[in-house]
Amino acid sequence: MAMAVMSIMTVACTDYDLNGQTDWKGDEPLELSASISETLPTRAEEELAEGTYYFSYVNSKQTSVKYETTEVSFEAGNSTPDLTWDQINTNKNIANKLFILDNVPRINGEFTSSNTNRFINLKDIKKGGTDTESRYNAGPAPTVPGEGNDLLWDTVKVENVSGAPLSPVHFDLEHRMSMLTFKLLSNNDSEINTLLSNPEKVEVKLHRVITEPYQFNRLTGAITNNTKPIDETQAVTLDITGYTPEEGAITESWIFPPQEFHNTGRPVLAITLTDTEKNQTRTFKGVLPESMLYEGKYEPLEFLSGCHLTITVLLGSWDDLTVNFRPVLVKKWVTYSAKDINAKQVGVYTAEELTELVNAYNANSSENNLTLWKYGVYNDNNGSGTWTFDLWKSITGTFGTEIINNNKLNFNNQNFTFNSHGHTINGKTVETNGTLTDNSTTDGGE
Repeated sequence: MAMAVMSIMTVACTDYDLNGQTDWKGDEPLELSASISETLPTRAEEELAEGTYYFSYVNSKQTSVKYETTEVSFEAGNSTPDLTWDQINTNKNIANKLFILDNVPRINGEFTSSNTNRFINLKDIKKGGTDTESRYNAGPAPTVPGEGNDLLWDTVKVENVSGAPLSPVHFDLEHRMSMLTFKLLSNNDSEINTLLSNPEKVEVKLHRVITEPYQFNRLTGAITNNTKPIDETQAVTLDITGYTPEEGAITESWIFPPQEFHNTGRPVLAITLTDTEKNQTRTFKGVLPESMLYEGKYEPLEFLSGCHLTITVLLGSWDDLTVNFRPVLVKKWVTYSAKDINAKQVGVYTAEELTELVNAYNANSSENNLTLWKYGVYNDNNGSGTWTFDLWKSITGTFGTEIINNNKLNFNNQNFTFNSHGHTINGKTVETNGTLTDNSTTDGGE
């Protein structure tokens, strides 16, 4: 009898042994936890999920990778769905099993990696109530991540779940849509800046963009768009939400489906200003830049999944409708504070700015020096903080030895990387450590 009991216990442990753990029962409740990656810099690095989500798993009765989906409710990042571990297939012999969590309100029944049930038609999911518009159409970003048209998703490999079932299965939810913000200002026209400071006198429209996502792949998190041509007559209108002399007029952040512009042509931005005293209007119009700076490299402009694009636009004057764009800043989905980006895009453009940078760095090179955030990005690097500074224009000037000394930028320590992107200082090449070298020396190698 004792041997029989021992055999039964051994089989039970084998069926549910994710990590060699033997002190739990199959009827233990499944616990989930979820946070949203990179949301607000003023809060914790990850924000806890709240509200209704959808959890997909393989039922223990299945002998193949066939998923079922159930609705779960999160409060302060935690959820205990009406599931126990003995209802879930944890057999490692069935490869590639995933736990899947997203906020797309659709339970399609069972789906596999090969059938079409893993695709959800986003255009069929409405906002609710009397509103018949699709929930995931382009529009202002919701205040609470995960609500509205903010699409979140993540997967966890079943075989990688640690400590089960004593610890929750954790999801680090990713944003799958793309977010866009414009900053508008004029460098040399006080009249334009005065108008930009009054939201009622500014109209911002964006043409030639896809506003309706087509399908969502619950298994991969991918979003696809319809192949029909863009309606050239339609445009979206972005309201102005704030203004500062340094950053100009700031539009509300809009969520768009991810999209490329290789074949359709790039979007067109139109800014109309109304001077009620003159009873006149001016419309500045420009095609968005061809490229964007993403992870240190220039890439063709596109609305990237999970990224926030910030585009700074420099307008001409009342009699000069010129539109210039600063390099498009692309970062993982965050809401920028004043220290994260200034009106000119993070980086150095003039001799005066280089002087300010070196002096500010030598006075205080810590993360809390807001002046340095105008010119660089701070990386914590596990407690050893370093800066990355960018030079966006070749500059010349008369610098004292406190700025340039012995052909080197006179920073007082080396906790930085200086990226020149091919630009020069007084005709000299700038190395990543701030050393200045003659172009003839650099170019003579090959």
